[in-house]
Amino acid sequence: MNSTTHIDNQAHPFHHVYNEDGIVVKYDEEKFKKLFTRILNLIENMASNVNQITARVNSTNRIYAEDLKQIEKRLNEVWQLQKFIQSQLQNPKL
Repeated sequence: MNSTTHIDNQAHPFHHVYNEDGIVVKYDEEKFKKLFTRILNLIENMASNVNQITARVNSTNRIYAEDLKQIEKRLNEVWQLQKFIQSQLQNPKL
C-alpha cells in the first residue's frame, strides 16, 4: 500500500497513513508540513551555497575546507530531519 494513502477525513488535523509494515499511523499534518518546509529551506540554502562555491572555484581554482564543512553541516541537518520524520511515521500512535 502507498505510504501516503490517506484513510480519514482531510479536515481533521490528524491523518492516518499506512507505514511500510502496513500499520496505520496517526500524524499531525501541520507539524509535518513545518518539518518538510524546513527540509526544503535547508536544501535551497545548500544549493545556493554550492552555486557560490562553484563560481568561486571556477574563478580561483581553489576550494576551501570550510565550504565543504558548511555543505556537510546542511546535509547532516536534512538527514536528521528525514530520520526524525521516518521514525515518527514508523511508530504507530493509535
